[in-house]
Amino acid sequence: MPVFLDTNILGYLLDSGKKEKIARRLASAQCHVSVQVLNEFIAVCRKAGKDRETAYALADAIANASIVHDITIGTYRLAQALATRYQLSHWDSLIVAAATLAQCETLYSEDLQHGQVIGAVRVVNPFK
Repeated sequence: MPVFLDTNILGYLLDSGKKEKIARRLASAQCHVSVQVLNEFIAVCRKAGKDRETAYALADAIANASIVHDITIGTYRLAQALATRYQLSHWDSLIVAAATLAQCETLYSEDLQHGQVIGAVRVVNPFK
């Protein structure tokens, strides 16, 4: 079953402890991410004090281990519809749209409501 990872899950790869172990397990299986998630992850790395080269190297490692989806005009249009229908932020709706277009049934995220079904995608908080 294909799964999509939100940026907040990948951010725990920079920590240590229980959440880091769960994030590492999820990221080690071939998962789906979008270019948006990779870009946001670079910003998270920089906020965590990583230099630019390290942030890029970490994002590249995720990209190489994942199936990466572009954000297209189709993704943008679907995100608009999802944001309006489900009252999501634009950025969250882009992630849900990318997961939908990737035909992922599960979106691992800590930001959205655990168990919520958005279209054909179920949101799962792996830390609950």
